[in-house]
Amino acid sequence: MVIPVLKIGKVQIRNIFETQLAEPYPEPDDLLSEKALFFLFFADLLLRVKYIPVPQQQMVLNALNRANIWPPEKKDRLQHCPFVVADGRYCTWGGHTGFLDLETGDSVKQLPDPPLETIGYNLIELYRRGVLQAEEWKNAKKHSTGSVDES
Repeated sequence: MVIPVLKIGKVQIRNIFETQLAEPYPEPDDLLSEKALFFLFFADLLLRVKYIPVPQQQMVLNALNRANIWPPEKKDRLQHCPFVVADGRYCTWGGHTGFLDLETGDSVKQLPDPPLETIGYNLIELYRRGVLQAEEWKNAKKHSTGSVDES
């Protein structure tokens, strides 16, 4: 399971399974779907970026779930699926027209002014690196169990 490589807590993970995925909380040895992994990695990213408060993080996760952003179409040929935050208040993502206002929860067709600051994330790369990190953790754990130090 990927939980050891995540910074989000078990309550947040449980919430993702119950709300975004509509699935029961997995057992430690359960294999997770790509969608489950994506939402866990994305929630972990949102937790790490300090400019999106926790209530808005849940709103963003819900919006991406409703948008069926994962899995992206033609994923094997797609190299970039953006998630962009503008001025710390508005966000948008690949395939979405307009912006989600993080202060009001409203969808707006265009920003009131050109953004001063935009911060973007590649969700395909986020997923790829998350899977890689989880595999590395799993392999390290496998090799460390039962090992004996030699003097």
